[in-house]
Amino acid sequence: MSAQSRVNQYPPQPQQQVGQPRNPVSPPSQVTGGKKNGSPIFSIVGVVVVTIVLFFGGLFYLQYLQNQNIEDSGKMEEENKEKEELQLKQLEENVKNDQIRKLDITSIKGGLSEYFEKNKLYPEKLEVLTPDYLTVIPLDPVSKVPYFYEPNEDFTKYELSAKLSDDGNFTVQSN
Repeated sequence: MSAQSRVNQYPPQPQQQVGQPRNPVSPPSQVTGGKKNGSPIFSIVGVVVVTIVLFFGGLFYLQYLQNQNIEDSGKMEEENKEKEELQLKQLEENVKNDQIRKLDITSIKGGLSEYFEKNKLYPEKLEVLTPDYLTVIPLDPVSKVPYFYEPNEDFTKYELSAKLSDDGNFTVQSN
């Protein structure tokens, strides 16, 4: 062998057999000194331990999610109950205000009737009814505006109405 070819072969390579691929990585037996890394029993025990840990971890996570779901549904139920209570209070308030409006219209109608008996005409404006026929002209309990009053052209008939909470009207007319 020439010196040139000896330099190219340093460090000396083991002889390859024909048909075997060249493997630059040494086999495990050469790396660990010929000892095996572990027995199959330790591998099986390791897999079983990991499986058990994952199982219980998943179980605890599912339990956590279920508790969160129960808490969330409890909060939603409480919020819905509060909304229903608020709606019920609003409905009660609307009914009360509508009753006040109807009583006010009935009171104004009584004052208009007394005015008509004495004057044989209805007034141009409701303010004329105070203080002889009504002590005060009632106003809408929410908006604090006067109720709608409109006499006809010759003041022999009128229409009196109040707007109710459901956007309907409570209307009375002269006979």
